[in-house]
Amino acid sequence: MRIFSGTIAGLTLCSLAITSPAVAQESGRITIDPRVTLQYDMEDNTDLGTQNLETEHSLSEQFQLIVKGDIADDLVGFFYGRALNIDGDAGFSDEDNDAGDTAEDAFLELRELFIEKQNLFGVVPLSVRVGRQRVREPRSIWWNSDNDLVRVNYNTTLLNAFIAAGENMTSYRTEDGDFTESDEDRFRTLGEVSWQYLYGHFLEGRFLYEDDHSGLESVGSTIDANDRDNEDFKGTWAGIRAAGEFHDAGPASVLKYRADIIGLTGEQDNLTSVAGPGNNRTVTGSTNVDVMAWAFDGSLIADPMEKGGTVVYGGYAYGSGDDNPADGDDESFRQTDIQGSSSRTGLERQQQKNYGEVLKPELSNIHVFHAGAAYPVTGATDISLTWFNYQLAEDATRLRSSGISAPLNGTDDHIGDAIDFVLNIDLDDEFDFGLPYTKDIDFRFVAGSFFPGEAYSPNDNDEAFRVFTEIKFRF
Repeated sequence: MRIFSGTIAGLTLCSLAITSPAVAQESGRITIDPRVTLQYDMEDNTDLGTQNLETEHSLSEQFQLIVKGDIADDLVGFFYGRALNIDGDAGFSDEDNDAGDTAEDAFLELRELFIEKQNLFGVVPLSVRVGRQRVREPRSIWWNSDNDLVRVNYNTTLLNAFIAAGENMTSYRTEDGDFTESDEDRFRTLGEVSWQYLYGHFLEGRFLYEDDHSGLESVGSTIDANDRDNEDFKGTWAGIRAAGEFHDAGPASVLKYRADIIGLTGEQDNLTSVAGPGNNRTVTGSTNVDVMAWAFDGSLIADPMEKGGTVVYGGYAYGSGDDNPADGDDESFRQTDIQGSSSRTGLERQQQKNYGEVLKPELSNIHVFHAGAAYPVTGATDISLTWFNYQLAEDATRLRSSGISAPLNGTDDHIGDAIDFVLNIDLDDEFDFGLPYTKDIDFRFVAGSFFPGEAYSPNDNDEAFRVFTEIKFRF
């Protein structure tokens, strides 16, 4: 591990030393974009005192290389790879991956590798992209993930759309932790359309169909307790979004809005098992349930100073829960498993977790209220403060996924409250300096606190913290 750590760190230092203006900028038919990220992450009391976990720390270094070039007329190639070293227990926070990366790890990873044929069939807005590629939408409650896909795009000034299909085939890193049993054999078809029907106002539609055809283990089989496929889901997410901002509309000119409504329908097979020998479990059977659920996510942003002053914002998100788990139907919403759940909020200068930096829950069986304000200290520095309130939609003993490992008591609804403070600085612009060959240097500092509510009793006085800071170099 220390040898590999040294190798990754050496790559980082080497990239700082040898990068020149010629490779950092576009040259002819090729663009090479190297980036370095240094990150520190600290998490404290994420078990709310139930497991006596110690404070977790991580110091991470990431080197990214993005290459884009023309292969032939209307044919473009794209490569995105990275090297990451994590030294510590808290892991690496990745705005391109909601779950982040695991602790005490070092690996090389291929993130994207595709070719794109533009002006398909002589139609200028039409293109096709084949290979490993990222799909992302601005709120990232649907998707923000790298996937093996064939994708057809149609992009014009007023109408943008794509449809894609594929299935991830293997792990693309030197460690296999990103491709577990639950990730295999999941075929997806997805698409979106965005129409600017009026200047500054958009109507959008999205869908995702998933067929998890991996199958469940037979009764009596022994499975790895830490790498098992507990669910096979076949179903469809479909939703609409209205978003935009007002122009020349009097007092309303200071407002931006967004509202998402998403429905989910399908069926799911659930594996049942009991503790077996060693670190294994023994399969005892399976159950089948019909899934029908829905979610909402909306927000308003107001700029009362009309460009240049404090921005205030607020919103509400809801993921349905199941009020009767014993009836054979599941009404709990869940996200697509390729979501990112982070976006640009307030002044929209850096990514923030949509539902809080500490709890960061999945949008399932939950009400999330938030309100905050962002202030541009200068043209290159801003701060924001955001408050969150979390309530269960239905009684439960756990959240589907979250950053807090403690169980819920099953009777109370108030999950808790949180406060996030964020500081963003464009260092080279703020202090009028730059390292040789660098294009941009960005700094981010995040401090989050989660205050558990009655649903975590009797440990509701145990506060959880997160402190996160990073510096990014672009060359």
